[in-house]
Amino acid sequence: MPKVSIIRVPRLPSVSRAGARKFARRAGSAVAAAAKDEKHTLVALGAAAALGYASRKGKDGKSIASGLPKVEALGVAGTYALAAFVAAKYTKSRTLRHVATGLGSVAAYKFGLGKNEAVEGDDDDDDVSGGY
Repeated sequence: MPKVSIIRVPRLPSVSRAGARKFARRAGSAVAAAAKDEKHTLVALGAAAALGYASRKGKDGKSIASGLPKVEALGVAGTYALAAFVAAKYTKSRTLRHVATGLGSVAAYKFGLGKNEAVEGDDDDDDVSGGY
């Protein structure tokens, strides 16, 4: 039978382990406090992400968002931002107000994009090597 050598790994004293536990507890509560402070940002980003996920096209070529009722002038994001804003006012819900912020940001972004029309006087000449 082959001889087996035993390797001993030194273990930290219990005082050091208690200090590490205390540090981990403090760090965990600091992360939780930071997440609580940024709750409104996380909810707004979640609403925008949910709309983006609903706008993806499936295998049949349609998206979930294309079947949702909407006001044509506002689009899907603007319609639901307005609905969330009104609901937040009536229910005094901070979460709905943050959802309205996220969806309103998406609607403003899409409004800024426009319909990808060319700017008046733009000749699509992007060659800037000649200088001014």
